[in-house]
Amino acid sequence: MIKKLLLILPLFFLFYFTITLAADKHYIRGKVIDESGERLSGVTVRVKEQKSIGTSTDDKGEFSILLPENGKHLLFTYIGMNDNTVAVSSKTSYITVQMEIQSTETEQVVITGYAQTTTKKMTGSVGIIDGKKLANQPQPNIDALLQGQIAGVSVSATSGQPGKEQKIRIRGTNTLTGDADPLWVIDGVPMQNSVPEISSSEIKTGNFDNMFITGIAGINPNDIENITVLKDAAAAAIYGSRAAGGVIIVTTKKGQAGKMKINYSANLSVVMPPQKDNNLMNSKEKLTYEQTLWDEFSATDFAAGKTNYPVIGIVGIIRSGKGKFQGWTEQEQNSYIDQLGNIETDWYDELFRNAISTNHHLSLSGGTEKVTYYTSLGYTHDAGLVKKNDYDRYNFTTNLNITPSQKIKINFGIDVSYLNSKAPALESVDPFKYAYFANPYESPYNADGSYRADETYYSLGEYNNLTGSYKAPYIPACGFNIMREMNETESNTSNTNTSLRGGLQWKIIRTKV
Repeated sequence: MIKKLLLILPLFFLFYFTITLAADKHYIRGKVIDESGERLSGVTVRVKEQKSIGTSTDDKGEFSILLPENGKHLLFTYIGMNDNTVAVSSKTSYITVQMEIQSTETEQVVITGYAQTTTKKMTGSVGIIDGKKLANQPQPNIDALLQGQIAGVSVSATSGQPGKEQKIRIRGTNTLTGDADPLWVIDGVPMQNSVPEISSSEIKTGNFDNMFITGIAGINPNDIENITVLKDAAAAAIYGSRAAGGVIIVTTKKGQAGKMKINYSANLSVVMPPQKDNNLMNSKEKLTYEQTLWDEFSATDFAAGKTNYPVIGIVGIIRSGKGKFQGWTEQEQNSYIDQLGNIETDWYDELFRNAISTNHHLSLSGGTEKVTYYTSLGYTHDAGLVKKNDYDRYNFTTNLNITPSQKIKINFGIDVSYLNSKAPALESVDPFKYAYFANPYESPYNADGSYRADETYYSLGEYNNLTGSYKAPYIPACGFNIMREMNETESNTSNTNTSLRGGLQWKIIRTKV
C-alpha cells in the first residue's frame, strides 16, 4: 500500500504543476488591417519588453502570440508602414490593429529670392530641383539640364551650337508681343543683362546671337545647391513685370562648418557624328539616274530648241550647255561625266566629327561655426558635331558666410567667368541638310588643293527658274564651296562677366514659427 502511494504522489504533483503552468500562460489573438480596412499578411508582431517572443500575421491578417508576465506592449512592424505599438495586459484577449503608410517625403525648402519658406506654406505653384541631379552632367549649361525635370517647364534647343541658349517656356507662352522668357535669379540677384540696341524681330527670329544675354552661361552646374521655379502669377508679385514668363531661382553652394573638403570631378563625353544613309546612291548610280531622266524628260525638248524642259543634276546642266559647259562637244561632255563618276565624296565625313567634350571642377569648402567658405574653379570644353564649332568656359566662384552672433549673418559672393564660342558663319546653308542633299560626285577640293565650286547645289534652282520666282543667295564669282565657308569665315563670341554680391541678415525680433 505504501509503495502504491509513493508511486501516485509524484504523478499527482506533476499533474498539478502542469495545470498551474498552463493557467499562467496568456495568449492574445487579433488581426492587422491597413488604412482602407484590408487585412495585412506578413506583419511582424513582437512583445516589446521581450523581443525574442514574436510571430507574424497569416494570409488572413490574423495572429496569436504568447504574452509573458512582463509583457505590456505589442510592437507591430511592416515594410512601407509606420511601426505601431499597442498596450496590452493579461485581460486583453483580442485586438484589431491598424497600420499607417509611412511617408518618406521630406519637407522641401522653397526660396523665392527675397524670402525662404517651405512647400507646405507656399501658396503658389513651384518646382524644385536638387543640385545633385545637375552635377557631373555632359550638358555644360543650366538651362539645357532643366529639360524634363519639372512639370510645366518646356525646354527646347534653338540651335545645335554648343553653349547656345535654350528656349524655356513656363506653362506655355503667356504673351503675343512681349518677352516670354523667364527671369533668372542667382542668389537673390536678377541676372538678365542689358540687351544691345537691336530690333525685337531680329532677336525673335534668331538672327541675333543671344547666347550670353541671360547671364547664366557662366555658372557651373556643379556649383548649384538647388533650383526653384516659380510658375504662376505669384512670381509677378515679387519681381514685377519681369516675371511675366516665370522665375527660375538658382541657389549656389555654401560652405559647411568642419575640416576643409576638397572635391574634384571630371567627365568626358563623346558624341558620334551622323552617318551617311547607305540607301543613297553613289556617284555612278546618281549620274546614270540623271542621264535616264535627261533622256526621258528633257532631251527631246532641248533638241527641238525649247526652253521649258527640266534640268536635273550635273548631267542636265552639262547636256543643256549651261554655264561653263556651253559649246562643249558630246565627247567632252561624256569625258567630264566619266571623271565625275570616279569621285566619291562622303559629305558627312567632310563636315562632321566626333564631338569630344570635357568638364573639370575643383572645389574647396569648410570653416568654423562662425565663418564658412566655398570656393570652386571650373573648366568646360564642349565640341560641336560640326567641325570648327567649339565652346569654352572658365569660371571661378567664392561664397563666404560670416555669423558673428545669433542675430547677424553676413555673406559675400564673387563669380568670375570667361566664355568663348566659335562657329563657322554658315548663315545661308544648313550643314546637316547640305551633307544629305549634296551630290557625291561633287568634290570639296581641286587637284591642286584649291577650293572647288559646287556646280549643282544652288545652280539647279537658277537653271530651273522658269517663272522667275526663285531668288538665289549671293554666290561669289568663284562659286559656292561649303568648306571655304567653314574654313575662311567664323563667328566668334566672347564674354567676360564678374559679379559681386553682399548681404546682411539681422534678426531684430525673434519669433516662434
